[in-house]
Amino acid sequence: MQKIKTHLAGLLLICIALIGIVGSNSSKKAFESNSNHWLPDDFNPNKGVLLVEKAGHHKQPEKMETCMSTNYPYKYELISLDDLNLPKYADKNTYRFILKSVQSEHYSTYTNGETMHTTGFDFYFYDRLNDKAYSKSGAEFGWPAESLEKIVKKIIQDRQ
Repeated sequence: MQKIKTHLAGLLLICIALIGIVGSNSSKKAFESNSNHWLPDDFNPNKGVLLVEKAGHHKQPEKMETCMSTNYPYKYELISLDDLNLPKYADKNTYRFILKSVQSEHYSTYTNGETMHTTGFDFYFYDRLNDKAYSKSGAEFGWPAESLEKIVKKIIQDRQ
């Protein structure tokens, strides 16, 4: 009986892994093709200033700044969401779009009962002028700067 339970637990883990692979693959396709419209059609990096929400802790905001300064040739500012209350950001035409961060928690339980916890970071566009949130990009990584780099490179590729 114990042998059957072990095999069933192993089969269950394989099924969960396959679902995760299929899910992450569909997110990747949505990211690459913009089929979920994560990148707004009317976003033009030549107009206005892209706001990017700082995410993570330790050195991640610094790494995000390095990512932006290295890869994004347009105007941008890294901010905290509290900064949006400053008079400087009142002009929603100039500061129309913000890349907001999303943090997700993932838990996996192994057959031996141990649990593993991982954190993922992704971003989504928010149109401040029209009060509209777009889909997450699907470029989730364990560190915000990694996700941001992928998003920025895709923006450059699509909008040049």
